[in-house]
Amino acid sequence: MRAYSTAVQEFITDFDLISSDGSVSFDAIVQFKVKEKTTQYKTTVQVVTIESKRTDAIYLFNKDIASDLFPNTFKNTKDNVYYIDERYLMIISDNASHGDFKAFIYPKVAINNASEVEDVSTFI
Repeated sequence: MRAYSTAVQEFITDFDLISSDGSVSFDAIVQFKVKEKTTQYKTTVQVVTIESKRTDAIYLFNKDIASDLFPNTFKNTKDNVYYIDERYLMIISDNASHGDFKAFIYPKVAINNASEVEDVSTFI
């Protein structure tokens, strides 16, 4: 898989997230930060390149995310996506329920190296 976004491609490459069939699906911890409040979820993440729209879509498959009125789909053409080297993928966005927020995606393979991830002991 080749992502359109450089940030998404570097994230996938650095954490070796491409499976043998070429898909990108992995377990992660996702944190949503709104002002001073952080909400954390364990989820499966899938990254799909949509050729016809020249964009990358990031899907979060934990149903509690949508229940808590956070988005469970991001696109690099709509949301601001940044890769913080060897730590996480950060998405800056907004929605009607929470206003401005940041989402941090920590792949399971990175959790042992990411000291700023809170409450990861329940993930492993």
